[in-house]
Amino acid sequence: MMKISVLYQSNTKNTQRMAELVAGDAQQLDDAAVRLPSIDEADHADLDWCDGLALGSLTNYDCVSWQMKQWWDQQPIENWGQRDGKIGCAFSSAGAWGGGQEWTASMIHGRKEAHPLQQTYERFKDFGK
Repeated sequence: MMKISVLYQSNTKNTQRMAELVAGDAQQLDDAAVRLPSIDEADHADLDWCDGLALGSLTNYDCVSWQMKQWWDQQPIENWGQRDGKIGCAFSSAGAWGGGQEWTASMIHGRKEAHPLQQTYERFKDFGK
C-alpha cells in the first residue's frame, strides 16, 4: 500500500482547498492511503508514516510562509536526511497572477537557485570588481 501525506499551511483556506483536491485525486489511486494534515496538526510522525509527500504553502514574498518554514526548522535534527526522495509534488497559492507561487513551489522542491533574487546575485556577483 502506498501512503501519501498532503501537508499544507493555509491562512485564507485557498491552499487548504488545493490540498483537499490533491488528496482527493490521490485517494483515487489503487491501494493508496492518504492523510491530509495541516502543519498545525502534523508532526514528524506524519513524515515517517508516508511514502510520498505533497507539500502546499501560501506564497509570501516569493517564498513559503514563515509558518511552513518554521515547521520544517523545528523538525528533530536526527530526522534530517530521512526525508530525501519523499517529496512528490509541491503547490502554492497567491493573491494574484504572477504573485510568486511558481518560485514558492520551486523552493519547496529545494531549488533555491531558481529564485529570481538568487539569479540576480549570481548575475552581478562580479559587478564593480
